Amino acid sequence: MSNLVKKFRTPADRYTPFPFWFWNDRLTTGEIKRQMDDFYAKGIRGFVLHPRIGLPDDLVYLGDEFFEYVRFAVGYAEQLGMKVILYDEGMYPSGSCNGKVVADHPEYASKGLYVVKAADFTERVDRYQKIVLAFDWSEGKVRVTQAGDYFLVHEDSMGTIRGVHYGEDDGEIAAPRSTDLLDSQAIRYFISLTHERYYQELATYFGKTVLGFFTDEPDILGRNHHAEMLPFNDELATRLMEHGWHLEQLPLLFLPNDQKESLNQAFQQLVTAQLETSYYGPISHWCQTHGIFLTGHPHDAHDIGLLHHFQIPGQDVVWRWIAPEKDLGVKGYEAVTAKCAADAARHAGRSRNLNEVFGCCGPAGNQWAFTVSDMKWYLDWLFIRGCNLIVPHAFFYSIAGKRQDERAPDVGPHNLWWPYFGQLSDFIKRMSFMMSDQVNTTNIAIIVEIAHLPYEQVELLYQNQIEFNYLEDRYLLADKFSAEDGKLVVADQHYDTLIVEENHPRLPDLLAHLAKYNGEIVILTAEKELSEWLPYLQRRYNGSLQIIGQTRKIRYTEFTKENQRFFGLCNEGSCGQQLRLVFPDTFEAISLWDPWRGSVVSYPLTDHCLEYCLENRGLVFFTEAVTEVEELPTCRNRRSVAIQSEPNAWPDLDFSGTVTYELKFGDLSKLPEKLSLDLGRVENFATLLVNGQERETCFWAPYRFCICRKELQKARIQVTVTNTLSNRYSKIPLASGLFGPIQLEW
Repeated sequence: MSNLVKKFRTPADRYTPFPFWFWNDRLTTGEIKRQMDDFYAKGIRGFVLHPRIGLPDDLVYLGDEFFEYVRFAVGYAEQLGMKVILYDEGMYPSGSCNGKVVADHPEYASKGLYVVKAADFTERVDRYQKIVLAFDWSEGKVRVTQAGDYFLVHEDSMGTIRGVHYGEDDGEIAAPRSTDLLDSQAIRYFISLTHERYYQELATYFGKTVLGFFTDEPDILGRNHHAEMLPFNDELATRLMEHGWHLEQLPLLFLPNDQKESLNQAFQQLVTAQLETSYYGPISHWCQTHGIFLTGHPHDAHDIGLLHHFQIPGQDVVWRWIAPEKDLGVKGYEAVTAKCAADAARHAGRSRNLNEVFGCCGPAGNQWAFTVSDMKWYLDWLFIRGCNLIVPHAFFYSIAGKRQDERAPDVGPHNLWWPYFGQLSDFIKRMSFMMSDQVNTTNIAIIVEIAHLPYEQVELLYQNQIEFNYLEDRYLLADKFSAEDGKLVVADQHYDTLIVEENHPRLPDLLAHLAKYNGEIVILTAEKELSEWLPYLQRRYNGSLQIIGQTRKIRYTEFTKENQRFFGLCNEGSCGQQLRLVFPDTFEAISLWDPWRGSVVSYPLTDHCLEYCLENRGLVFFTEAVTEVEELPTCRNRRSVAIQSEPNAWPDLDFSGTVTYELKFGDLSKLPEKLSLDLGRVENFATLLVNGQERETCFWAPYRFCICRKELQKARIQVTVTNTLSNRYSKIPLASGLFGPIQLEW
């Protein structure tokens, strides 16, 4: 236990965050070294080397000069003991080598199918185009004719990617063309241009300093492609025929008919299978045979089936689709991203899983208004769901000119919180350590398809602290599970309650494969949704900690790590929650592990219970205490005296930075010696200084500092308040400063 505490307080460097490092300006070895030294000083021990728009036009992507800087950065990383993940594209989505694949081989451009009325068809001579079927359409049926009223057209999608030079962005004339990711030859060429070139330059670092390749949301048709198009090429056509498809069925994917939904579902499954064959499988194999891992994330938040090709499965959290407000932590299509990656890793036996996070996550579209409080909420959201490798989006090499608005904000060296980033880095390391190499102990699994995770009803499970895992159906259909004592076992996970939707396309097959499993199977129907099953699931759930109080915003996890059982609690709300925690009746004392502070404190229990306030932005763990316990602080009514309640002026509405306030107190002799200084409302974060020395920084409410009465009377007490960069870069002036009321509490 003492060894586990030590590893928790000071985790190994491998648990470091791996920020995207945007190389987006004129590069020099001196500046690369300076920034890497700065990263290292903040506890950062790795990065994703990410070429980005803003590189000068004369710096050729993957050219000789480009690799001079890459070799320098990787070599210096080796000297520092830092690790590097290589990014496999010139911007994104991956697979096109900044357009060189298609520039060298136009036949490798992304392609698709669409249906058009013959009268509206426009013949193209500037791209590949072929009419594969002429037909008439009536009463939901296709009748093939030589001069039909409709054409089924196979054509270049005209999709693009975002390039690394100005003029190559979305909608710009030089935007690089996207590759046909379903074409195996095209992907072999992509690998030869990208992966093989990196290996040629960095082979001695592979598997040591260079740990992996990051592939970023590969898009089959590319960005800004033909709106009504579906993916299609010769390899997919062969696969369709092997599965009994006929050419006359393809128009049914586009025109209204009774079969359209089921056909599209079957079609997309075959597209995904082809994508695995042509893209993910070969790249994963290349990485494995070269001693590194494949990581990154697929194009869609629900693409759990593609993640088994990743040695470190991943997803991304961007654009504030997930957010603290409006219950967006549990609502919406994107709310599955953390569980998608974490559960894919659990069932594939992978120890790590990744999430790219923070990109464009500023409130109400004001990206530079993003705060440390926001960062902490997103990190807690990911960790409590099982994520254990964080890729902050992003550390910008430069924010000169329009770079400052390219998928802002910079969450690293160009932000006002950068001097304090070491505290965030330590927190990320502790949580990545805690969530790695452990076994989640939930007994409930939700059976999911390769690219569909039920999300609309599971918020009830979150809000009732019923933990579950998404289990991809391939494990059941391929009999990659065992049945032991009424439990279904996949990797280290044991389930005795399975949930599946009645409209799962292969439900009969699933039930047939589950014949040897004799646990409970809950089938969700239109007549009996999850809300109707909730009381039953609460009885079935094997969670060992009872949580009493206002729990709607409380998230829960339970796991074993190094033979120790842990209970994790996270507050996703905006205010503290007073809870009564009832531990197993074998517990006489508990240890509270606080990853933000790195503290481990043990307390006795009364009747196996603990009264505990989980504050705003709170995430803690409890485990059975096996060390000496301390006296539990007595809960009494809090008393306070107001010091100031009027807002303090901010320099001007364009100013982003730090202002110092000096606090002076009158006679405090009648107050207790141990006090709490509560600053009330602060915009945005505050640091307490005592005699010019920084004591503590609070990044979110409550802005409360423990302090002695004697210090308040005899020492120089100052508070610095730092706002966001919204005023400076977004030109959106936000309330800034110390508003109060300031109170002394005891």
